[in-house]
Amino acid sequence: MTDVQPLVLAAALLDALDPLPHPQRMAELRARARRLTDQGVLRPVLEELANGDPCERRIAVVAAAVGRDTEWIGVHLTDEDRVVRGHALRAARSLGVPDEVYEEAFTDAPAAVRRQLARAMARDGRTALADRLLPALRAVWGDAESARLLPGCSAAVVADLLPGLLRSVDGWSSLGHHHPGPPAPSGRGSSSPVGPRPVIRRPCSTSSRGWRGPVISRRACSPPS
Repeated sequence: MTDVQPLVLAAALLDALDPLPHPQRMAELRARARRLTDQGVLRPVLEELANGDPCERRIAVVAAAVGRDTEWIGVHLTDEDRVVRGHALRAARSLGVPDEVYEEAFTDAPAAVRRQLARAMARDGRTALADRLLPALRAVWGDAESARLLPGCSAAVVADLLPGLLRSVDGWSSLGHHHPGPPAPSGRGSSSPVGPRPVIRRPCSTSSRGWRGPVISRRACSPPS
């Protein structure tokens, strides 16, 4: 444990990254994040960066992923900055952020964040969580909102609930990707049978060690398209 103040360590990190082009900047950030983790001071530095400007907050989420700070990543699944939020969601699977954190995040997250959480749950294969959340979400937010969880649900839940949610599904491509069994209806009023029980496909996970993170510059911080 170093005696250097977190503010000083955060400033040193930013000064070291500032002049570097992107590949070297990311390599330096990863190296320094691991060093801060080994010294036991990564979390205080993250808190300093989190109180800074958007660039500093985006540096923090990459450092947290590299340092495997699962709790910090979990807290920022609903971050107000969509770039920070997006990278936290991508890091969450490899870091083992528990389902309970997602469930709590759904409680008071705005609609745009709930949609992002639903996509992340489907991508990460959090099937039991999606199955558990859908009925509660349907009761509170209605059919359109709950239908967004269908891609992440189990085959049995999709087969059971899809007929009643046909009119509310607006993401047939995602549903078809995760559950190739049920065909998209030919019209909004279609009541055709669901068809064969779908098979869940899980995309490959992305290790935090192989994840390069966002393009970060203290002078140019426009969100990626």
